[in-house]
Amino acid sequence: MAQLTWALRLLLRVCCLRVVRGAGILMDASMDVMNGEECTRVIRMQQLPQRTRPFIIAQTAHVSDDFRKRCLDAGMDAFSTKPVQLDELVQLLQDAHAWHQRNRQQQQQQQ
Repeated sequence: MAQLTWALRLLLRVCCLRVVRGAGILMDASMDVMNGEECTRVIRMQQLPQRTRPFIIAQTAHVSDDFRKRCLDAGMDAFSTKPVQLDELVQLLQDAHAWHQRNRQQQQQQQ
């Protein structure tokens, strides 16, 4: 069982490192084996350029302000509670798109 847990952790880390450029990620903040905070930290350690840095949205059943702060402190960009409400999800995805657009424009202006 310990070897399986280690293998799953390694697989999750590899998946975290293979983030698609300009992606938005709905991160389950309470995953088994590697929680969303840890996975977000692994992604953020990649030092991706701002325009390719993924927009990470925490998805959790936890509603406390303390848990929200922990997710944001870990590097997540937004926070959403489960069950997911369609209008909230649409707004978060629009926020992610606008965030990427602003970063692309800033990048173009710097060139």
